[in-house]
Amino acid sequence: MLKIYNTMIREKEVFTPLEKGHVKIYTCGQTVYDDVHIGNARTYSSWDVVVRYLRYKGYNVFHVQNFTDVGHLTDDADQAKYDLSRKMFFQGCMGALFLYDVTRHSTFKNVETKWLKDLREFVFKIVILGNAAVGKTSLKRCWIY
Repeated sequence: MLKIYNTMIREKEVFTPLEKGHVKIYTCGQTVYDDVHIGNARTYSSWDVVVRYLRYKGYNVFHVQNFTDVGHLTDDADQAKYDLSRKMFFQGCMGALFLYDVTRHSTFKNVETKWLKDLREFVFKIVILGNAAVGKTSLKRCWIY
């Protein structure tokens, strides 16, 4: 039996999936902007253990873990060091997914001017997905490079 701490009620609860036999997990991943350290490994490996355990128990697990954009650190970091770490981060990636708010042109402009050029150098497939919920309607745009 797996128990998970529910922060809303501050108690441990028996884990029960929303859909029988299926578990969907979204976890915050690493913010890699400098030399790799044990904290980077902990984030990845902790959730890897949970996912493996759930699969061992017979669940069909869909796990998504993000990697945080390091762009916000460029103001504080040495540009040369940032360029090197960015290239190391993307090297070997098979794909990249960018999500942006279609109601704010500046969010797409950032993807277009800051990221696409660099990613084309390293990444095999790039998907750019724009989305926004406006009232009862939603707007969507998608580009695949």
